[in-house]
Amino acid sequence: MAVICHEIDKNHCFLNGCHSFGGSVFYALHTENIVLCLISKPIPVISLALLLKPNSLYRKFIMAGLLFSMLGDVFLTQYVDNFMLGLASFFVAHIAYIIAFVQLSCKKAVLAAIISYSVGIAMYAFLYPMLGDLKIPVLLYILIIITMVWRSVAQHNNSPASKLAIIGAVLFALSDSTIAINKFYMPLPYAQDVIMVAYWAAQALIFTSAYKQNTLSS
Repeated sequence: MAVICHEIDKNHCFLNGCHSFGGSVFYALHTENIVLCLISKPIPVISLALLLKPNSLYRKFIMAGLLFSMLGDVFLTQYVDNFMLGLASFFVAHIAYIIAFVQLSCKKAVLAAIISYSVGIAMYAFLYPMLGDLKIPVLLYILIIITMVWRSVAQHNNSPASKLAIIGAVLFALSDSTIAINKFYMPLPYAQDVIMVAYWAAQALIFTSAYKQNTLSS
């Protein structure tokens, strides 16, 4: 019992730390404090990664996705501001999440695939005239995140953890879609707030799906 209580207290400390650093990022964004943003923005995601025990293939790949997402966070801060490296980091993160979801199920989920790729194609067609030299990188990124959403739906097995993974994947796509529209089409009001809230909620839900997942063995 004492061990369980200690584990719960430790997890609460981590999550409270995530909330604190999350508040720091919002403060940094709204005050344009670039150094504070660089320091605090990756902390919530890497904290989630550190909470996971890599005792299953699913958890290992979710942890890898979180760590590459952390790199993407750093590359996309104003201090570094390297869009291509950020895109590449999140591309690898999505590959890790796809592999994680495939570990749970190899179902085809044809309807989910049709809907997901239709939405992705529509988004790419909408953005295409404004992409310039980034047409190929953005196409590849849209394909990979749509595949991630599809595979999240394919792993659904009516468990709470599988539902959290789906919601997390959809929120991730929403966050990235907001980034794309804000960057390539037109500035959106409160874009940074929407992007960060959706992004952190996505990562937290995907993390929780792994945290609750204890059926796979490494």
